[in-house]
Amino acid sequence: MWRHHTNHHGGLRRRRIQAQVISLAAVCSAVAALTSCSNEDSGQDDKSSKPPTKSASAAPAEPSKSSDPNAADKKAVLDAYEAMWVEQARAYQQGTSKGTKLKKYATLDALARAESDLMGMRDRGVVAKGQPSSDASVTRIDMTREVPRADVKDCLDTAKWTRVYRESGKNVPLPDAQLKRYETTVKAEKWGKKWMILRVTPHQRAC
Repeated sequence: MWRHHTNHHGGLRRRRIQAQVISLAAVCSAVAALTSCSNEDSGQDDKSSKPPTKSASAAPAEPSKSSDPNAADKKAVLDAYEAMWVEQARAYQQGTSKGTKLKKYATLDALARAESDLMGMRDRGVVAKGQPSSDASVTRIDMTREVPRADVKDCLDTAKWTRVYRESGKNVPLPDAQLKRYETTVKAEKWGKKWMILRVTPHQRAC
């Protein structure tokens, strides 16, 4: 009887231990599942908390076109004026406008003054070296006229444009009062598709 009773109690004890083990395993499984979910959620939180990566820089916006409807013509006026001085300096270097493109850019009074100046230089045996520089701007342009017209204001610098005697190469003496940098006003007209320089008027005003 004692042995049987002992076996009975031993069997009950084993069943209780097994039940506790099973319960503990279930709890561990649940804890592990919760931990796994927590880790996954934590990973998602970490990802969501990271600052977004910067996207590729947007291409710079193209510069807006000039709002001035006359911008192209103003540029063409200044281009013609600059080209006129290049050709006039070339004519003064050789003492004649032949072989230059001066007549392509200068006409009327502007061309007549240049030719008159060249004639006087030839009579004195004088030519020029170098060329002038300018800082010109269009002060007015009228495209509504039948023949469009423009006014230009320039600060002409002749410091590096000197006159010399052809034979000796010596500099021609200039009056002390003569300015080497002075204001110049210009009249231009558009003949067909190109701008022509009509008049170049130097002023005894330093700039």
